[in-house]
Amino acid sequence: MRFAVSNEIELKTLARNISRSISKNQIIFFEGEAGSGKTTLIRYILSEISKSEKKTFYFQGSPTYQREHIYNFNKFNIIHFDFYQVQNNKLDLDEYFNDNCILVEWPLENLMKKYNHMALSINISVTEEKRNIEMKSSSQNKINLIKIKNHLQNKNFKIGGFLNFKSDASEKIFKLCKTANQSLLVLSFLNKPSEYKKYIKATGVLISQNVNTPKIIDQSNLHKFVIMDYFPIANASKYFQKPQIKKILPLAVRALTNLQKPRKKFSGVPVKSQNNLLNDALNGIETFIDHYDHKIQIGFYLNKLVKESLKKSTEKYRKFKPTLTHGDFFLDNLIYYNRKVYVIDHQDTHYNHPLLDISSLIFDARRSYSTKVEDKLLKLYARRMKLNLKEFRSDIHMISLLRNLRILGNWVQLYNAGKPKYLKVFRKNTWSQIFKHIEYLRLWDLREIFMEIYNKTS
Repeated sequence: MRFAVSNEIELKTLARNISRSISKNQIIFFEGEAGSGKTTLIRYILSEISKSEKKTFYFQGSPTYQREHIYNFNKFNIIHFDFYQVQNNKLDLDEYFNDNCILVEWPLENLMKKYNHMALSINISVTEEKRNIEMKSSSQNKINLIKIKNHLQNKNFKIGGFLNFKSDASEKIFKLCKTANQSLLVLSFLNKPSEYKKYIKATGVLISQNVNTPKIIDQSNLHKFVIMDYFPIANASKYFQKPQIKKILPLAVRALTNLQKPRKKFSGVPVKSQNNLLNDALNGIETFIDHYDHKIQIGFYLNKLVKESLKKSTEKYRKFKPTLTHGDFFLDNLIYYNRKVYVIDHQDTHYNHPLLDISSLIFDARRSYSTKVEDKLLKLYARRMKLNLKEFRSDIHMISLLRNLRILGNWVQLYNAGKPKYLKVFRKNTWSQIFKHIEYLRLWDLREIFMEIYNKTS
């Protein structure tokens, strides 16, 4: 992606967008001539993170002579390196990751080569009137198919070749692997190695809960990939508005109730805070409003009103007993094959609000079902989980409202990451779901605020 930045306001806006997309175990290279604005951009990125966490921030400057500066934030720490004075091409940064995010000015050649598969590169050039900023994501890099092929051959798999496999919005890399007798799916976590162990762990959790998921046939801890059963079919979203959907959705509800069966807590599976749904919703709508601030113009005021209303309306929903949660349980993360539903993209399995997954299935941000279908699924889930239907209806509308507000922000983040189709294609349906929840819950103050936002951004 390329950006032309003409003033400090535009540079700060870009820094805000970058700050919302970076994560722990990520490395970002900043390249450009001296005085091009690398340090300034980093300062604005750090400043935006501190604002979002409401922390006091002091920028220590470029660590040209100290080599690194460390900034402590709530979610992860950020380590700022500057290798302008360094000539040692044997340096590596492995010991610094450890759930940190690493920002590097003047990256050394060996570092760019070693971490190329996982790096975001930001190159800044300057003309008389503007800065030209080019960003290249790690998702543009390729996995080493030779190493994977050698690994498979050592395991007595006779490989015919690899084919590309569409991976949706994910940063993971998929390759379809043809052998003499079967087709396998290679799933590489080279772009996000921290998710590799999470995927292995989550697969075991699903299987132990009698939830169907593609079987892991082999794995490589060294190269961070797994080899799985391949189903010769796309995800279940292809059956949307087709007769098979009447079978798929009830099967998905049954899979979900299996996942949530009471049992002893799994060790190593993270537990979300009681405030996570509210915080994520507020961050999501704030991200959306900031993206369209040039159209809305009173975004700061609207954000404040949304925050006050949601805090008041969600107080009782911030006290719950966490249950196993997929996190994105909807058609695109299900496969329907041989009359069975298989759950995929489950590396982020965690403990969260019991209604988060069922809300994402029924009130999908990408598509809407008929009232009749929604009602049937609500009754099926309530019956299987032994819930009071009237209370359940009210609760699921609130949880889904919070989720879909978060999703609005996700569409913007994908847009900023060079994937604009999600914001363009799904924004309208996400808002449709939000207004459905608002009407059911009778949150009239939020309806007026959201109508103002929707009308100015449509």
